Amino acid sequence: MQQSDRGQVYTAGGLVNKPFEKDFLALVERTSLVGHVACPDEIAKAYLFCMQCENRTGTTIDVEGGRLRAQRTMNDD
Repeated sequence: MQQSDRGQVYTAGGLVNKPFEKDFLALVERTSLVGHVACPDEIAKAYLFCMQCENRTGTTIDVEGGRLRAQRTMNDD
């Protein structure tokens, strides 16, 4: 495994603007606690925080607008 540079960020990838994804994006907006899909500026703020915090190493940060919490709540019903 290669050691990463302090400023390097690995991402799992994102959505590409394809017709079949419009329905999925609408679903994400409906199930998100903040009511919208994150824009690049919002995601960049999370990454900038990681780069500024010296005690963070190998951390995964989910920038998901509360969607994971909303899904748990919906599944509990």
